[in-house]
Amino acid sequence: MRVESVSKAFGGVQVLQNVSLSLKGGEVLALVGANGAGKSTLIKVICGAHPADKGAIWIGGEKQNYRTVREAVAAGVSVAHQHNMTISRLTGAQNIELGREPTRFGLIDKRELRRRAEALWRAFDVNIDIDAECGDLGSGEQKIVDILKALATNPRILILDEPTATLTIGESKRLFAFLDKLREKNIGIIFISHHLQEVLDHCDSVVVLKDGRLIHQGVVDENLTREDIVQLMIGRSIVQGRRESASVADEKVVSVKDLKVASLHVENFEAARGEVVGIAGLIGAGQTEFLQCLAGARRPGALGAVNVFSKSGLPKTVGDAVMQGICLVPADRAHTAMFGALSVEENLSSASLAGLSASGFVSNQKARTRAADLIKALAIKCAGQRQKVQELSGGNQQKVSFARWLSRPGLSEGDLKNQIFLLDNPTEGVDVGAKAEFYALIARLAKQGATVIVTSAEFTELIAICDRIYCISDNTLRDHFPAADMTEEALLLKTN
Repeated sequence: MRVESVSKAFGGVQVLQNVSLSLKGGEVLALVGANGAGKSTLIKVICGAHPADKGAIWIGGEKQNYRTVREAVAAGVSVAHQHNMTISRLTGAQNIELGREPTRFGLIDKRELRRRAEALWRAFDVNIDIDAECGDLGSGEQKIVDILKALATNPRILILDEPTATLTIGESKRLFAFLDKLREKNIGIIFISHHLQEVLDHCDSVVVLKDGRLIHQGVVDENLTREDIVQLMIGRSIVQGRRESASVADEKVVSVKDLKVASLHVENFEAARGEVVGIAGLIGAGQTEFLQCLAGARRPGALGAVNVFSKSGLPKTVGDAVMQGICLVPADRAHTAMFGALSVEENLSSASLAGLSASGFVSNQKARTRAADLIKALAIKCAGQRQKVQELSGGNQQKVSFARWLSRPGLSEGDLKNQIFLLDNPTEGVDVGAKAEFYALIARLAKQGATVIVTSAEFTELIAICDRIYCISDNTLRDHFPAADMTEEALLLKTN
């Protein structure tokens, strides 16, 4: 494939400017850039979801004129999206052939459907149960089903958008072994990832976008470092040092004993005022459900004793939790952390309507002023306060989902001493520059007296930002360790 001088603008905002790149058969090409650099728009142009304003795409030496996703698929382009698109109550085979089901006498031919899916499964030597419902498969297996679904169209070009974002380390290794098999089939792969070590370990070449422009395309070899890619992406190096602890160890604001939720047993958990406490565990180990319990969004299966701000018991509802000063930033920002069809301003106001209202009516002036202050403070990149939040890049959406809790009136430094922030994998899909901004924000909240409890799929992240880290092992959250004493290898051992 060859992309020539592609440009795209939305509402007068230039998102792509004369981007050109090339992809060979059997090549894995990494596409990287900071949030808002134009990666998603470029992919949507390549796969037919958006028409380019100018430029051209060539596949196999032929200039393409497709204007829809279906036409792009026919031309040989297929996409496996970041979030699993499988339907849990359908089998792997049914998901793979979804939308392409063979029929006989007007009905779905289940035998032929199964045969086609099995042929694809055997062609790529995949060891998963395609007769099991996808809801019963692991995240890594579901991701492979998603990729097989994309491969069922017999593509020449496969686009993988953040394929390892929700996978465990073991599942990621399995996925990369599968990608090696795709190379052998001479399929060209565009690989989008914020995990730069994956780029260095598994890609042949890398393209870097910055502010809608292509600023680098080159091979991945021993001379290219993670620091080089960061410098290209954001124009500066990132120096991540450990933060100075602000915790007051004897001021415990959260204490939990013998709580059971999902498959997790929390034997003992504590968090102090001004402390950043991490929870390390494999994806799906129950850390999300634990945070939901603290936020009043889920009831535990069993409960021994809980104290929050010296008050016994868990919040009964999310509203109760918010009134107590407990704020949850969920992992699934698209569905549970924001209102996609509403504007940036409306999302930033959504957690503080009472404080922005007078006589039962929201003050538009207050809402605009508060939103402008937060957009500036968190460097949220948007076309304006009235832009729909679903149009923002993933990292900027995450900033909005975080900032809406900071929009409540009266959150001065003193008031933060009575705030608990629950952050569930807060930097998923966020570039390295935005991650550094999030780390600084978390440190600032803790310094001002807030208690921060955070989970992350990246153990190096927990080590960098936390005071202590609790580990989940054998479905039990029990032991904790000073973050300064931990390494990624040590946490892996303690969570397996």
